[in-house]
Amino acid sequence: KVFWKADATPRIVGPLFLVWAAIVCGASAAEPTRLAEQGMARMAVVVGPKTSPRIRTAAGELADYLGRIGGATFAIEEGHGAQGIVVGLTNDFPAVRIDERFAPADPFRRDEYILRSHARGLWVLGATDSAVEHAVWDLLHRLGYRLFFLTDTWEIVPQQADLTLAVDVYEKPDY
Repeated sequence: KVFWKADATPRIVGPLFLVWAAIVCGASAAEPTRLAEQGMARMAVVVGPKTSPRIRTAAGELADYLGRIGGATFAIEEGHGAQGIVVGLTNDFPAVRIDERFAPADPFRRDEYILRSHARGLWVLGATDSAVEHAVWDLLHRLGYRLFFLTDTWEIVPQQADLTLAVDVYEKPDY
């Protein structure tokens, strides 16, 4: 008895591809977070109480550029990471629970970071201060910001009164 016919391949491959695509796309769906609406900030940029000066600077740059993009003023506040645009190391925020485990002592893993939107805000978290800076600039890039050369002529700051972002990524260097 023949169990497989050559002409049956197209009828089987199509549905299998659709099932695979539904699983992959459904697993990576992130919850959208509204950062600004009609030129008004919907949440503050949050840093931890013991955050380093370098991360505070990165948080300030993020607040500044979000304000330039959305036409809003984004305040910088200290908090525990439960809500807002949380910028820093995972150790700085006891309320943040993530599955990823960073290894800042490993030289091949010190630039890892996550960007994750959720119902109460957005996490911009890294393994080290440097990773947090990379995460901030990645977030701005995802919102349309571009800097081709270090002059205002080569800087592109989009103008969007409504800023919404749905993201769930874990980034690490390719080496």
